[in-house]
Amino acid sequence: MHDLAILAEVGIADSMYSNKAYSEAENAYNDFVSLHPVNENVPYAIYQSGMCHYNQMEDIDRDQTETIKAKKEWEKLVARYPESKFSAMAEKLIRECKQKLAEQEFMWGGFISDRRSIRQPFRVLKRWRAITPMSALITR
Repeated sequence: MHDLAILAEVGIADSMYSNKAYSEAENAYNDFVSLHPVNENVPYAIYQSGMCHYNQMEDIDRDQTETIKAKKEWEKLVARYPESKFSAMAEKLIRECKQKLAEQEFMWGGFISDRRSIRQPFRVLKRWRAITPMSALITR
């Protein structure tokens, strides 16, 4: 396939992304990665696939499926292409996703502890302490 045709595939996905058609854009980026696994634009496509999920993330009191999916896409990027500039950007966003998941778990842990176990919030703090300063979780 001609180089311009390959770039056009990424451009179409970018167009969908710009129009906030995130599900369609994600499919286009994933198709690009599947069809052109050795292309130099694969790290970008994986990064953008994660961004499609990132832009659909909910608040911590809502479903975190999109947060988990974004984190997985970026972890895949960092594992496959550790030297890519997109991996460096993804690492920051992975931390942000982990922070959000920790905050949600802490919030729900506090809710559940009122009903079941007084120790639940402490279990949550112990699990997430490497990601989030305890003071940030406690003050929320």
